[in-house]
Amino acid sequence: MTISPSLPEKAYWLALNKVNGIGATRFATLLNTLGSAEAAWGASIRQLQEAGLDRRSLESLLVARQKLDLQAEWDRYQRSGFSAVTLLDDNY
Repeated sequence: MTISPSLPEKAYWLALNKVNGIGATRFATLLNTLGSAEAAWGASIRQLQEAGLDRRSLESLLVARQKLDLQAEWDRYQRSGFSAVTLLDDNY
Protein backbone atom coordinates (compact mmCIF):
# COMPACT_ATOMS: atom_id res chain seq x y z
CA MET A 1 0.00 0.00 0.00
CA THR A 2 1.32 3.40 -0.93
CA ILE A 3 0.62 6.32 1.39
CA SER A 4 2.77 9.34 0.83
CA PRO A 5 2.67 12.48 2.93
CA SER A 6 3.72 14.41 -0.17
CA LEU A 7 0.51 13.55 -2.03
CA PRO A 8 -2.46 15.89 -1.79
CA GLU A 9 -5.86 14.69 -0.60
CA LYS A 10 -7.14 14.86 -4.17
CA ALA A 11 -4.73 12.05 -5.16
CA TYR A 12 -6.56 9.74 -2.75
CA TRP A 13 -9.94 10.86 -4.13
CA LEU A 14 -8.77 9.92 -7.60
CA ALA A 15 -7.42 6.57 -6.39
CA LEU A 16 -10.62 5.64 -4.55
CA ASN A 17 -12.63 6.48 -7.64
CA LYS A 18 -10.73 3.75 -9.47
CA VAL A 19 -11.94 1.06 -7.04
CA ASN A 20 -14.75 -1.16 -8.29
CA GLY A 21 -17.67 -1.14 -5.89
CA ILE A 22 -16.95 2.27 -4.39
CA GLY A 23 -19.43 4.65 -5.90
CA ALA A 24 -20.73 7.98 -4.67
CA THR A 25 -22.66 6.58 -1.71
CA ARG A 26 -19.90 4.35 -0.38
CA PHE A 27 -17.35 7.07 -1.00
CA ALA A 28 -19.40 9.55 1.03
CA THR A 29 -19.78 7.01 3.82
CA LEU A 30 -16.03 6.43 3.89
CA LEU A 31 -15.40 10.17 4.09
CA ASN A 32 -17.98 10.66 6.83
CA THR A 33 -16.74 7.70 8.85
CA LEU A 34 -12.99 7.98 8.37
CA GLY A 35 -12.60 11.73 7.85
CA SER A 36 -10.68 11.87 4.58
CA ALA A 37 -9.92 9.98 1.40
CA GLU A 38 -6.34 9.49 2.59
CA ALA A 39 -7.59 7.95 5.83
CA ALA A 40 -9.97 5.70 3.88
CA TRP A 41 -7.16 4.59 1.56
CA GLY A 42 -4.99 3.63 4.52
CA ALA A 43 -7.70 2.31 6.85
CA SER A 44 -7.53 -1.14 8.37
CA ILE A 45 -9.84 -3.90 7.20
CA ARG A 46 -11.80 -3.55 10.42
CA GLN A 47 -12.24 0.20 9.95
CA LEU A 48 -13.40 -0.33 6.37
CA GLN A 49 -15.91 -2.95 7.49
CA GLU A 50 -17.17 -0.61 10.21
CA ALA A 51 -17.52 2.07 7.53
CA GLY A 52 -19.90 -0.25 5.73
CA LEU A 53 -17.83 -1.71 2.90
CA ASP A 54 -19.17 -5.07 1.79
CA ARG A 55 -16.84 -7.98 1.05
CA ARG A 56 -16.62 -7.31 -2.69
CA SER A 57 -15.83 -3.60 -2.31
CA LEU A 58 -13.35 -4.30 0.46
CA GLU A 59 -11.54 -6.88 -1.65
CA SER A 60 -11.45 -4.45 -4.60
CA LEU A 61 -9.94 -1.75 -2.39
CA LEU A 62 -7.32 -4.10 -0.98
CA VAL A 63 -6.28 -5.14 -4.50
CA ALA A 64 -6.17 -1.50 -5.64
CA ARG A 65 -3.98 -0.56 -2.68
CA GLN A 66 -1.50 -3.25 -3.72
CA LYS A 67 -1.53 -2.47 -7.44
CA LEU A 68 -1.86 1.30 -7.75
CA ASP A 69 1.21 3.47 -7.53
CA LEU A 70 -0.40 6.63 -6.19
CA GLN A 71 2.55 8.86 -7.05
CA ALA A 72 2.53 7.62 -10.66
CA GLU A 73 -1.26 8.07 -10.84
CA TRP A 74 -0.99 11.60 -9.46
CA ASP A 75 1.81 12.46 -11.88
CA ARG A 76 -0.28 11.11 -14.79
CA TYR A 77 -3.27 13.19 -13.65
CA GLN A 78 -1.16 16.35 -13.45
CA ARG A 79 0.21 15.81 -16.96
CA SER A 80 -3.25 15.07 -18.38
CA GLY A 81 -4.42 18.67 -18.43
CA PHE A 82 -7.70 17.63 -16.83
CA SER A 83 -9.00 19.15 -13.64
CA ALA A 84 -10.82 17.02 -11.09
CA VAL A 85 -13.23 18.82 -8.78
CA THR A 86 -14.14 17.36 -5.40
CA LEU A 87 -16.68 18.33 -2.79
CA LEU A 88 -13.86 20.05 -0.94
CA ASP A 89 -12.98 22.40 -3.77
CA ASP A 90 -14.18 25.98 -3.66
CA ASN A 91 -15.32 25.76 -7.28
CA TYR A 92 -17.47 22.66 -6.72
